[in-house]
Amino acid sequence: MKRLEKRMYLLVHRSLSGIQKGIQAGHAALDYTLKYKDNSDTIFDFILNDKTWIILDGGTSQDLDEIYHILDTDYGIDVNYFKEPDLNYSTTAVCFIVDERVYDRERYPDLEKFVGDLSSNEDNYKQWVYSLGGETNVMLREFLSQFRLASN
Repeated sequence: MKRLEKRMYLLVHRSLSGIQKGIQAGHAALDYTLKYKDNSDTIFDFILNDKTWIILDGGTSQDLDEIYHILDTDYGIDVNYFKEPDLNYSTTAVCFIVDERVYDRERYPDLEKFVGDLSSNEDNYKQWVYSLGGETNVMLREFLSQFRLASN
């Protein structure tokens, strides 16, 4: 099977300045590497081959805490957060890695494009989910579509 490209998605606190968003994203990414170094080849494959970060506006600390909980507890995704000591230990960034089936909608189209002129039915849906790597990737596609790039 072909190697799948990966991206690290980082959701950052919206009220930070542009440089602070980058720094907090870096903290979360480094801690992610430490957290998952022993149980996942994903992080090392990402570091060696991809290295691309997508930094999104994650809302407030409360929003980021909820995002972390959803990804970690509800979906079992390898995810990390960073709490900034100088901001009263507020959550300032959440990060996780996804493969191209989540973000490359040209190569891995949405269901409507996947089935084309055929009517959408359960078999088509199952084939589409399989082509994306499973229900978790389907959820991540939908989940990430609600966020926009972080700005200054």
